[in-house]
Amino acid sequence: MKNVDLKQLALFCELIECQSLTEAAARMNVTPSAASQALTRLRSVLNDALYVREHQRYQLTPFAENAIASFHEMIDLWNDVSSSEGDFDPRACESHIVVSCYDSFGEASLAELYRSVMAAAPRLSLDIQSPVNGPQDVKELREGGVDVVCSHYEPPTDARDLHMETVKRFELTHCCLNVDHPRIGQTLSLEQYQAEEHLLITFLRRHGGQRSPIDLELERLGFKARRASIVNSWLLCAELLGSTHRLVTTSRQQAAMLQRSNPRIRTLPLPAELSWPTMPVNMIWHPRTHNSRPHRWLRLQLREYLAPCTVALESPVLAEPAAQPLSTTLPLARV
Repeated sequence: MKNVDLKQLALFCELIECQSLTEAAARMNVTPSAASQALTRLRSVLNDALYVREHQRYQLTPFAENAIASFHEMIDLWNDVSSSEGDFDPRACESHIVVSCYDSFGEASLAELYRSVMAAAPRLSLDIQSPVNGPQDVKELREGGVDVVCSHYEPPTDARDLHMETVKRFELTHCCLNVDHPRIGQTLSLEQYQAEEHLLITFLRRHGGQRSPIDLELERLGFKARRASIVNSWLLCAELLGSTHRLVTTSRQQAAMLQRSNPRIRTLPLPAELSWPTMPVNMIWHPRTHNSRPHRWLRLQLREYLAPCTVALESPVLAEPAAQPLSTTLPLARV
């Protein structure tokens, strides 16, 4: 058994995550020199090198590879029980939080979510941007550029450092198109759907993401994948639908939003011949903010916005008992 300082473990985990001693030291609010000395002490206490420098990266030793998941669990537990924030009062919160989320994911608009959050937490600084729907979102989370991502993207299985929750699933039910579309009348066949050109809203095939499950299903039935252009906003999508003959495939909520935004858009039910996939809405965040009360509160607001009937999976943040102080040094057995 060894006595290990949890702050040293946290520093080690930050080093492996960001692959920079300077950045890891900054995250822990220490100098690079102090960080280097702390890591040397940790390696001495554990009697293991923990990492080696190879090909411009810090590579874990076999011992550290087996132990790092336990290190993360211990750090999360310590952060949870040692928080001195007490009961969270959103009215006094002055945090700065960056959310990456698509409009149209909820029953209401993101503007309504923003107004609701600002009414409850008027001193909070909240930034909202659109996700990429790919590995770039994970990179942004790890680098601290974004605090929480809500998108269709599912991180790779080896992204063990991230928290992910599937908040809801969209059922694709409607096709939106121009009111004067020259080839489509009051019904839409699968052959017509496949023959037309489409719009995709920053879909997964960009930035190393996956192919659309709609195209995979079309190919399974012997059709070609859709010819499509990618646009980066629903506003642009609505403008193009009203002025071109392109189609876009949506959920019921998204179809209603597009119709509200442009009177030249109409909707039709999707053809029944295809097994239309459901689209997950995943909320992803970094362990750095997992136990932060402002961030937990905001994730609760996001859940209520995305899926009002869903019970929150995180612990409540407004009525937690005051944390009891513990020593920052815990016994650690080699694993």
